[in-house]
Amino acid sequence: MKKYILFFILTSLLSPAIAQDSTESKTPKRQSFALIGGVSDMWYQNYPTRRDYVQSYTHFGIQYAAEVKPNVDVYGTLVYGIRDAKDMASAGLGLRYYLLDRETHKKFRPFANFSGEVVADNSTRSTYSDVDLTGSVGSGFDFKILGSLYGRAMVNVGFPFFQLGKVDFTDGRGTYAHYTAGLVYEWGNKPVPVPAKITEPVAIDTDGDGIVDKEDKCPTVKGVRANNGCPLDTDGDGVIDAEDKCPTVAGVKENQGCPADTDGDGIIDSEDRCPTVAGVKANQGCPADSDGDGVIDSEDACPNLAGIASLKGCPAPKDADGDGVIDADDLMPNVAGLVALQGVPENLVIYFNTNRFSLTAESISTLDIALALLKAQPSLKLKVTGHTDSRQTVQYNVELSKNRVFEARNYLIQHGVKNKRMKLAWFSELVPAAPNKTVDGMKLNRRVELKITK
Repeated sequence: MKKYILFFILTSLLSPAIAQDSTESKTPKRQSFALIGGVSDMWYQNYPTRRDYVQSYTHFGIQYAAEVKPNVDVYGTLVYGIRDAKDMASAGLGLRYYLLDRETHKKFRPFANFSGEVVADNSTRSTYSDVDLTGSVGSGFDFKILGSLYGRAMVNVGFPFFQLGKVDFTDGRGTYAHYTAGLVYEWGNKPVPVPAKITEPVAIDTDGDGIVDKEDKCPTVKGVRANNGCPLDTDGDGVIDAEDKCPTVAGVKENQGCPADTDGDGIIDSEDRCPTVAGVKANQGCPADSDGDGVIDSEDACPNLAGIASLKGCPAPKDADGDGVIDADDLMPNVAGLVALQGVPENLVIYFNTNRFSLTAESISTLDIALALLKAQPSLKLKVTGHTDSRQTVQYNVELSKNRVFEARNYLIQHGVKNKRMKLAWFSELVPAAPNKTVDGMKLNRRVELKITK
């Protein structure tokens, strides 16, 4: 019975490939023939023992396919499998759909398919064979080897839905799987269209300048033969002579064929040192700068006096002592001081006459500088220390140095400095600034030091 069924299926599958339609199209559909082989796993269940088991067959077969729509094939498959003394066979019809367009993806073409199959085998414990009608789904891919020869790999999984013949109720058939590889030969691809016959065009002269269009570089603009049908452009700047204000000098279209003058100052860019800023010829196209300090006159606050850009062209203010504080802001412009103290040194010194503690005019001048700084910066403080020379006793000099400190303090308090901003100390002759062996040395020791602190 199995042999007759297989013969019927084989002849029905191959008959479309053998028959030829007398009205066959001149653009044949794609067809293919494949030799396939692989492994088939078939699952069974023994009902009395309720045990599942699987039979694996080595199978081989053939497959024929014909294109019914772009990227859609109908195919027929015959498979025969063997396992020791047992064997199986299946025949099926299916539909395959290529997931990528075969015309544009010729090297790798994945697909999905489903089919119906007739499966026969002698794998049960009986000596007779059962025949099943089954359905299966699967997927795979073709890959190009050479020319029209492709390789194929695919997997199909199926399940029986109807059983023919004598049934053995002790064994139940389950799902099956085909793992298949093969070689595919394909023919009937779409032919390349034959190009239409090209007729010789009629000579046309669109612009009427006596030069046919195929020889005319400017077929829509009337020109001259000397310029290949284009209007004359003597200087070759791309602006025709009829529109060129400087027809013998190469220029730019933006300046009507004359050399570029971006800033419009009458000096062409190639001769203009400042081509983007209107200037004067005397300064090579740059704006006038009378004092040559790099700041143009229109922006120079001191146009006839060389200066610096940060001060709008005026000279930098003087700093006689070079301490970084300009003389106008420096409380002691002729003595180098600190920027943070408005040009005043950190230590100020006032001097006294021999055996005296009254302030001299020079001392008052120095105290006035300290006074101005303390008023300008309320966070500053003073450390006031008194000293003497060594011509009296130490006890006498202690009192003298103290009086000198208080004299300086009182002057500052009288002019607005609070007492808490001053720290006082006196050291008699014990901390000399110079040796007491000379008149000049003793003069330097008769002093009060004012140290500015925060």
